[in-house]
Amino acid sequence: MAKKTKAATNGHGKPGHNKRNGTIRLYRKIIEHDHDPDMDEVCSVIAKEGLTVSQAAMLSGVGNSTLANWQKKKTKRPQHLTMKATLAGIGYAFTIKQVEKLDFAAEMVKAERWHEKRETDRNQQKK
Repeated sequence: MAKKTKAATNGHGKPGHNKRNGTIRLYRKIIEHDHDPDMDEVCSVIAKEGLTVSQAAMLSGVGNSTLANWQKKKTKRPQHLTMKATLAGIGYAFTIKQVEKLDFAAEMVKAERWHEKRETDRNQQKK
């Protein structure tokens, strides 16, 4: 008799909530990528420091396979806390800095137009 496979659940016995199958949500001010671009930055820092995956894992406490999957682009959406732990383990930190001064009134108008267009595009895809 064939063994039944259990459907993916969200931990509460209900179907999982992520039905996008590995796609990254498109935000208005972020360029679309197939994976988190911060992950590339973390991998670049590891390489720049001349560390192997094993060395970076040892220093940070993050698993070897986690870092290897980042380098191979097998991971699409890594946990931010895991990236912070990796960087902290090798003497780096994520920083937040203002990259441009925004006119929020003008940006709200642009954002409303963007949301309307996105909603129109979604409705056309459903037809």
